[in-house]
Amino acid sequence: MELSSQQHDQLAEFLEVWASPAAAETSVDVGPHLTCVEVDALARLMRTCGRDEEADMWLVSHSMDDGPGDAHYTLIADQIRAEVAHIAEIVPGLTLLDGDPSTFDPGHLILERGHCDRYVLTEICDSTEDDPERECIGYTYTIQRPGDMTWTPERSIDPYVPGMSAWQWATT
Repeated sequence: MELSSQQHDQLAEFLEVWASPAAAETSVDVGPHLTCVEVDALARLMRTCGRDEEADMWLVSHSMDDGPGDAHYTLIADQIRAEVAHIAEIVPGLTLLDGDPSTFDPGHLILERGHCDRYVLTEICDSTEDDPERECIGYTYTIQRPGDMTWTPERSIDPYVPGMSAWQWATT
């Protein structure tokens, strides 16, 4: 199907509004309310127009509210890891570090903005560290700023709830 000039302009406007980094907050608010079929259709349209990252953003935001049996359901820890990785991909100037706090002091996942500040996520597990069957069931987070030769916690939340806090930090 050939698009008319008017259709092309309307599609470009749609993508400017719904498939831009600025739509991240909207995707968090609206994504969970879309059905799997609706978000898949939106993501396919965005991918067809070369907006793969934005399609992923909508799918991740939608999956935050999916439960067992839904097409996009994943464990909360996997959702958070995917969200943080996605933020690092689309927000300029961020680096994602991943490690073990016993050897990598601050936390399991760290979004770092140069040496200005960082967003540190530490795993919450369902059993002790020595249990090989333990699973990550969530995260706590701390926003840290550089202090005198160390990083100083500015704010901590326990537990981390997927959604706006990481996006707000990353985009301010």
